[in-house]
Amino acid sequence: MCDVAFDDGEVIVWGDVFKYETRDTKDGKRLIIDFNITDNTGSFACKFFDVKEQLEYLDQKIKDGVTVIVRGPLIYDDYKKDHVIKPVSVALIDKVEEVDEAEEKRVELHLHTNMSAMDAMSSAKSIVKRAMKWGHKAVAITDHGCVQAFPEACNTARGSDFKIIYGCECYLVNDYNSDGSKKTDEEIKADKSYHCILLVKNKVGLKNLYKLISDSNIKYFHKRPRMPKSLIEERREGLIIGSACEAGELYRAILAGESKEKLLEIASFYDY
Repeated sequence: MCDVAFDDGEVIVWGDVFKYETRDTKDGKRLIIDFNITDNTGSFACKFFDVKEQLEYLDQKIKDGVTVIVRGPLIYDDYKKDHVIKPVSVALIDKVEEVDEAEEKRVELHLHTNMSAMDAMSSAKSIVKRAMKWGHKAVAITDHGCVQAFPEACNTARGSDFKIIYGCECYLVNDYNSDGSKKTDEEIKADKSYHCILLVKNKVGLKNLYKLISDSNIKYFHKRPRMPKSLIEERREGLIIGSACEAGELYRAILAGESKEKLLEIASFYDY
């Protein structure tokens, strides 16, 4: 969907113009202007219909490629057989590109691509290109329970000094009982899961990550690919373990008011 806001029954849309066309009515007194606005993810059609004197100035200013902001009602056009915006105002605007002006660039260690269902829309290619353009040195790819974005991220950075940090945000399950015994596979599948970040340090870690991803999907999948804590401990060589976001085990324990001793026990599992 193109960038859009709603105000008192009207839409306000901004984006780049394409397919700008004009034509006269049969009597030659009126002018019809058709054009589309896009932000390269979605588009809106716009249509002006008025006497030529009212639209001549607009026709001189708007052309394909310019960036505009348009306001007007969204109506059904019988000629186009589709909804179009009937603008009541239109203005040229300058496109401002976002930049990272920080002297010391960040390295994002928790980032989702469009491979994370219902959590992100950007492709690995667009993310890596943006990070490179901003002068970042590296970025981590940590999709939910999968690693399908790795090839695209790798190919985008190929031939440059930019570093892809391969990783995953897994669904961790604490499969230890209070007495130290292990929970059954059925209990693991039914138990509460937490977010946990796994980052790869080397080829050993990458291989271990692939094994963990496989087991979580094949052996422990229930609504989502669950990853037992004991399995991560067995295969943590070459991996860096992060406590993740507010859905992580540590943050949940803090919010639940657990004791300092309990929090330190939970935190001891994580590298950061």
